[in-house]
Formats: sequence, structure tokens, C-alpha cells
Amino acid sequence: MYNHRTDWDEYRAKITKSVNLNSPLNDVNSIETAIESFNRLIHQAAKESTPFLRQKNLNHFPYPKFIKDKVNERRRLRKIWHLTKYPSDKKAFNHASEDLKNMISQANNERFQNQLADLTPKKDTNYSLWKITKKLKRPKIHIPPIKTTDGKWVRKEAEKAQVFANHLKDVFKPLPSKNTEHDKEVYEYLDAALQMCLPLKSVSPKETWREISKLQEGKTPGYDLVDAKLLKELPEKGIIHFAAICNACLRLAIFPGQWKIAQVVMIPKPGKPLHEASSYRPISLLSVPGVPQGSILGPVLYLIFTADIPTHEDTITATYADDTALLSVDKDSSTASAKLQAHVFKVENWLDKWRIRVNQGKSVHVTFTLRRETCPPIKLHNEEIPQSEDAKYLGMHLDRRLTWRKHIWTKRKQLDTQLRSMYWLMGRKSNLSHESKIAIYKTILKPIWTYGIQLWGTASNSNIEILERFQSKTLRTMLDIPYYVSNKYIHQDLRMNTVKQEIAKHSKNYQMRISTHVNELALNLTGAGSVSHFRLKRHSVPTLAVRFDHS
Repeated sequence: MYNHRTDWDEYRAKITKSVNLNSPLNDVNSIETAIESFNRLIHQAAKESTPFLRQKNLNHFPYPKFIKDKVNERRRLRKIWHLTKYPSDKKAFNHASEDLKNMISQANNERFQNQLADLTPKKDTNYSLWKITKKLKRPKIHIPPIKTTDGKWVRKEAEKAQVFANHLKDVFKPLPSKNTEHDKEVYEYLDAALQMCLPLKSVSPKETWREISKLQEGKTPGYDLVDAKLLKELPEKGIIHFAAICNACLRLAIFPGQWKIAQVVMIPKPGKPLHEASSYRPISLLSVPGVPQGSILGPVLYLIFTADIPTHEDTITATYADDTALLSVDKDSSTASAKLQAHVFKVENWLDKWRIRVNQGKSVHVTFTLRRETCPPIKLHNEEIPQSEDAKYLGMHLDRRLTWRKHIWTKRKQLDTQLRSMYWLMGRKSNLSHESKIAIYKTILKPIWTYGIQLWGTASNSNIEILERFQSKTLRTMLDIPYYVSNKYIHQDLRMNTVKQEIAKHSKNYQMRISTHVNELALNLTGAGSVSHFRLKRHSVPTLAVRFDHS
């Protein structure tokens, strides 16, 4: 709709000339009509102010003279073979074709390596390195045929869209009521008149412009194709008209239907089967902003809605966003399960009361102990919660004995996969500068294993060595370091911390942050006053900052 040659002065002049500030905004229909005509005016002004750009022919890489000579020789040999049909002429033509293929491949590789050598993470090259690596972080989206609920396969785009629509319809369908009296009380409260509430204050054009100027450009727009750039270039009369529409919506207590329409894009969940509709997460593209997984207010509203989740005096409730963990501690396994089951019963009644469904497929029951004994099973809605040897919570893999071996090995496999996908950029034969290779390692690979390092840093030395070996191996591969140079001198010369040094560094900063935190719950994480257990020489979080001082 617009490009780098758009005349924005002409765009503003056309809108100023055509916008109608006296359009009636007295009911829902008039507001919808005003929004539609305003969108149409923006589209027309943008198109008329933008010159048509012809697509330029791609400038192919100019091959050197010896390759062009080889092309001419190949053509000459092909012509001779077509005339004579002699096997010797065919053999000469094939040899020339193979030589030309190898020459072109070598020239393209040299050109590519020269381009890599020019990449830097600095401003003087327009951050060319990060533009290349940005594509590596994006998952390659490929939607295979989708399997319907009745076992049939669909391949056409329209059929896939219908399958996803049916799935989302079932997901967002309210659960059946199990407490009619409570529902009646809720509906009566919601339908009650709010005479005591003051009307919302109208917005001024200045306030409207201030909010528009905060919009981030480059975001994918919704179906109306009005993005942040088009709104920021609106003239004064356009801002006044837009503010009038907003005030009409506030006055009539409505939200226009055109602003509710969203383009739903299905993104596959990592590690899930791609042929199932439930393995995709919806992203809604509304007008101007693209809001992932719901809305901006969604997380806040969820916290308000679940603020009264039942607790139990004998258990611990840990919540973060929509992840909830219930913990019961006791020397006797049966007593621990009994306490936990009592809490689960209270949660069941609360779920039925507010018509909430728990994803039991993601619920696991783990017994954290050094003993061989396992706690008796727990039931949720008369179904046993599957028991497991480990659980994933907030990106951390917690194994039964809390050794962090499961978490560290999972991260090691993830690092190996990521490194393989980047080997063309960071490998031994890559001409990318050493500085750029190290920058890529620190910004893409290193954050994978440093996540939660303040906790898994309590792991044994043998488990920590798993990541130490990966870092040393990666540095040797990136910089083509010979085998006789020790890892100690590699880290010293590159001024790179070892994994153990990173544990001490992050743990020290973590302890300093929480020791001065204003929240009392955060202060309790320092471990001050807690009982310390030294069985099996386990290390605690508060002592990680000095754990490796002697080494």
C-alpha cells in the first residue's frame, strides 16, 4: 500500500480534504459506517500518494573470465557431439560440463565466504550479522495434512482452516454448569445496573496522538490493513476524527465489530505431532497490533479470575501465570499423598464452581525423594494423575532425586541441534570473523544453558561437566583451535568464563538482587534462617557464589 517513495505530505493533504468531521456518531451502525469510510479513505490516500515501483532485475553474480570461457567451450563441445554423435565427443562434453559445475560451485562458495567475512554485529554494516542469524531463530513452519476427529485426512487450505475453526470452537466453548444457583448469582451481579459508576472521561486529540506515536512500526496489521505507519502519518483532522470515534464508543459503551475481527494464525507447538489440530497455538492479528496467545489484558484477567484458588494448610501452592504446582511434604509417603489429595479435592470443587477445566494431559505426579518408595497415586475428577520420574515446570526439568541431570542433558541436546543448524555459519571452514562467531555463541547458544543457572548450579560436578565439554568443543570448532591447546588457555585468551565461573557470577548477582528486593516473598528466597541439610554433600542455592572458589 505504501513504500519508501510514498509522498506523505500528499497523503495527509488528501485525508484533510476528504475527511468529514460532522459525520453522525449516535448509534452502533453510524460508528461502524464511520470506521469503514475512514479505513477506505486511508487506503485510497495511501495508494494515490504512492508511485508504482517496477521490480528490478536481480543482479546476478558476475562470474570471472575463465568460467565464461569454460561455458563457451562446453557449448562448442555440445554442438560437436550433436553433429557427430561420437562417444568420444560425448565424453569430452561430459567432462567439460562436470568441470564447469565444479568451477561455478567453487566460485559461489568463495563469494559466500567473502560475504560472511564482511558480516559484523556493528552499526557501520547495518547489523548485517544479526539479520542473518535472525532467520535461524524463526521456526520453519510447514503444515502437513491435518487429521480430523473422525480419522480423515485433509490437505486443501480451506479444509484445514475449517478443521482449525472447529477445534478452536470446541476449545473456547464454555463448560456445562454444575452449580445453577451459583451461576444465577453471578449473572444477577453482572446484569446489575452500575448507576454509581461515573462515566468514562473522553479522550482528547492530543491524548490520541500520544498513544498512536507509541505504536511500534513493522508489525503485521489486521484485516483492515491499517498499520502503525499509516496512523502516525495522519493529519490533524484525521486525528480529531479518530478521537471522535473513540469518544463515541466510550459514550455508548460499545466496542466496534470491525475492531474485533482478527486473523487467526496457527503456529505449531514445539515437539507436538503436526497432524493434530490440538498441536497448534493460535495468534490473533487484530487491527494494528498482533497479540500472541490472547490479549494484552489476558494475563492480568487470568490472575484476577484465579486469585481465590483454594489453598491448604498442609500443602504449598506455587503459581506462575497459568502453571500451578501443589506440593506436599512428609516423611511418610501415604501421609504426603493424603494431604495432597485433600487439597486436590478442594481444587476440584473450585474448578466445578467456576467452570474451569484442567489439562490433565499436562498434569503429572512426581515423588521427589532419595528413597525408592513412591507416593500413592492422586486422583483428579476420579482419574489418576499419571506418575512420572520428572516434571517440567517453567522451563526447568525437575527429576525425582533433584540432581538436575535430566535438565542438563535436555539442554545439551537442544544445544547440539542448534549448533548443527548454524554450522555453515560458525564451522571451521566459515570465513566469519572470530569476533562475530563469539558474538553469535554468546547471544544464541549461551542463553540456552544459562537459563535457570542459579538453580541447576547446585548439580554435581559430573553433570556440570556435560555443559563444560559442550562449550569447549564449540569454541574449538568455531575457531579451529588445534588439539594440543588446553581448554584453560582457550578460555583465558578469549576472556570467556567457564560454566562454573558463570554459575558463581549469576548466583552472586541473584543473591544481591533478592537480598535488596522490596517483596518479602522474594527476601525469603535467600535461604536465611532455613534448615540446611548436608546429606550426600548437596550444594544449596545461597552458597553457589562461593562454591568454586577453591577450584
